[in-house]
Amino acid sequence: KENPLHPDAIKAICLSAITATANLIGNLLAMCFVERCGRRVLMLGSLSGACVSLFVLGFAFHTTRVNELVVVASMMTFLLSYGCGLAPMPWTVNAEIYPLYARSICVSIATGVNWTMNVIVSLTFLYLGENMSTYRWKDDLPMEDREKEIKNHPDGVFWLYSVLTALCGIWLWFKMPETKG
Repeated sequence: KENPLHPDAIKAICLSAITATANLIGNLLAMCFVERCGRRVLMLGSLSGACVSLFVLGFAFHTTRVNELVVVASMMTFLLSYGCGLAPMPWTVNAEIYPLYARSICVSIATGVNWTMNVIVSLTFLYLGENMSTYRWKDDLPMEDREKEIKNHPDGVFWLYSVLTALCGIWLWFKMPETKG
């Protein structure tokens, strides 16, 4: 049985609390600025911050020795950016863009698509992390160490997500209306 007071367990809880706090702060900022700045600005800004932080996160894992400080800072930046727009704005805009007669069915469809995508990301992340790793080991490493090093360097998946985020931002730049007011 694991000891909850073991230093590694305490470190994991502290890191989890830090990242959750970043997401909370992002959501609070979104609530403060949604009417002042508009949904479109918050969404595009959020996508920009998420894109950059995912790219930096991939780079942090790409180096031979993973820089834990950069990983945590990038993850916090991602969650702060996510909380400012990607988390709340789709729900806000979804409730505003449909006519009243179609709103319930359209929001239901959007919710279903959202959760389906969440499941796909959750099911494929570890696989993509291993198979998209660009880490190259020294030839003198035994095979089991090579596999461990690949698992510890999931840079490619974060770069994939960064590119997908950038493409989403470009698409929304041209397609997303401002619904403020």
